[in-house]
Amino acid sequence: MPDLLKASGWIDVKLSQFKPKRKLGEVLSKGVTNQNLECLTFPDGSLDIVITSDVMEHVRLDDRAHREIYRVLKPGGIYLFTVPHDRSWEKTLTRVQVTDPDDSTNDVHLLEPEYHGDTNSDEGGGVLAYRTYGRDIEEYLSVLGFEVGYCREDMPDVGIMNTELYYCRKVAY
Repeated sequence: MPDLLKASGWIDVKLSQFKPKRKLGEVLSKGVTNQNLECLTFPDGSLDIVITSDVMEHVRLDDRAHREIYRVLKPGGIYLFTVPHDRSWEKTLTRVQVTDPDDSTNDVHLLEPEYHGDTNSDEGGGVLAYRTYGRDIEEYLSVLGFEVGYCREDMPDVGIMNTELYYCRKVAY
């Protein structure tokens, strides 16, 4: 997706990875900065589109991350994302309970830890999954100020198969 957007020639694409041992906002490579979704370094209302792909289940404080995404989007801005979820579940399945936002050593594993591959890891290891979303994510994002849409449509002509997409628009007040 970023390559397609860059190819337009008129879209300024900003890419990010999260390297916890590096300074937030630091340039990691050409066009890529170090960003923590829980505390983005972009100014308020500075981005038109934010895209995350199978990331939010790994973000320890996803409520902070969604608020940060809302903050950095311009009014009318779009947040596109995919996450592991189950449409049949009303509530999100919490795998790890965060009891103290400032101290991860107090986190409680409610289920056997689940790790997914991490392409951002220098060590090539897995990253902990904190949750699998249910439909309540839609209500939560609406309360933040997003208009929330959901799409489950295969588009084989462009290589999109078995993907579920959330499409959120920051309501312009």
